[in-house]
Amino acid sequence: MTDAFSNGFLLELKRKGVKLGMMERAVWAKGLRFKYQRGKDFALNGIQVEAKPGEVVAIAGRSGAGKSSFLFCLNRIIPNFYRGDFSGEIEIFSEPIHGKQTHQLAGKIGLILQDFESQLFCTRAVLDVAFGPENLGVPRKEMSMRIDAALRAVGMEEFRERAPETLSGGEKQRLAIAGVLALSPQILLFDEATTDLDPVGREQVRELIRKMKGQGRTIIIVDYEPEDLLLADRMVILERGKVIAEAEAEQILCDPSLQIANGIRPAEMAVLFQTLGIGPAELDPVKAARTLREKNFKLDQSVMEELRQADAAKEKGRGGVMIRVEGLEHIYPGGIQALSSINLEIRKGDFLAIIGQNGSGKTTLVKHLNGLLPAGRGAVYFEGREVRPELTSELGREIGYVFQNPDHQIFSGRVYDEVAFGPRNYGLSGRDLEERVKGSLALAGLSGREDENPFLMTKGERQRLA
Repeated sequence: MTDAFSNGFLLELKRKGVKLGMMERAVWAKGLRFKYQRGKDFALNGIQVEAKPGEVVAIAGRSGAGKSSFLFCLNRIIPNFYRGDFSGEIEIFSEPIHGKQTHQLAGKIGLILQDFESQLFCTRAVLDVAFGPENLGVPRKEMSMRIDAALRAVGMEEFRERAPETLSGGEKQRLAIAGVLALSPQILLFDEATTDLDPVGREQVRELIRKMKGQGRTIIIVDYEPEDLLLADRMVILERGKVIAEAEAEQILCDPSLQIANGIRPAEMAVLFQTLGIGPAELDPVKAARTLREKNFKLDQSVMEELRQADAAKEKGRGGVMIRVEGLEHIYPGGIQALSSINLEIRKGDFLAIIGQNGSGKTTLVKHLNGLLPAGRGAVYFEGREVRPELTSELGREIGYVFQNPDHQIFSGRVYDEVAFGPRNYGLSGRDLEERVKGSLALAGLSGREDENPFLMTKGERQRLA
């Protein structure tokens, strides 16, 4: 076996005497309509989408537009697991999937969930990757090769014996991708599957997608990052469960106005060209730079100097120290050192970004700022008071914390009760509570959804709710 990800499908086609070029459609969906139980509106409302073998199709749109729901239909998660009002036709390589069970499609369609932690449940990383092939009855020797190749593809070889719960969010996401790759599916569905990855990890996944496309595999990605959307041959934009635009990816990516109107972050080069009144937009930075030079665009040094002076003035005007971190260290069980001698000051009015590769200690550091984790060595001070776990409840009035995974903090069966929980515990009631909840939901773009079940929302909506 020369490639653990391509041999199964390609050999099967060869045995059947089928050539990839003869297959017009890998995925065909027509008239898809679905409304979740207790949902007010149809999440999908007459969608028609197709994808050819070897094609990368990007599905984009606002949070709640129906992107994840569409992917769930392709392997029968809808309606087998998410119940509701479902209708429409789907064919995978010209075979209708009506009535099939999700496990019957697992060898053909691999789905990396937006909620990647829900795909991990074993005690060791290697067991999570082995789970799929094992259940499909893959021979032991081939299964071992698939596991090694999958872990290597996402840069997780050295983590194979780690317990998944000890991994960072980005590392868990890479492990979930490896588990799907080990199934060697013909079609891969990526549901915002690189959101928690650092730049190196993202580029690894992009290169993997390029490689699988070259092998004739069909890729459908749901994403909002321009760099990821550039991988696509075609883009489909959804809005309230309907297809409102479909074209070659470059055509849509060169139209910032269309993207912004539909909640998609446009490529910076496209925005720059539109702002300067140059057309058509050039998405490749090297080519874009050449075009700008040819048209004699130059940086205005006086404006650059004004920006530098503004930055300097802002630095001088910073407020007093609110949070001070002194010599902070943290070691997780098993001897995994996450933090070592961290010293940091955060001042009033600061907008601070803590960045680093997956597993570098970002989340661990932030969890010390309100006492969610105790300091191994060193200390954290908030306005002169030492932050300790027993003060977490008290500090909750002044330090809000939004988890990386919203499902780690959402627990109510109703949106209103979820938002009201904290204020209620701090003594708010009556009109004051209602105004606080109403204002918070408005800020998060969730007005009018007070009576909905949070667990029937998309992950993006749950993040806003959190």
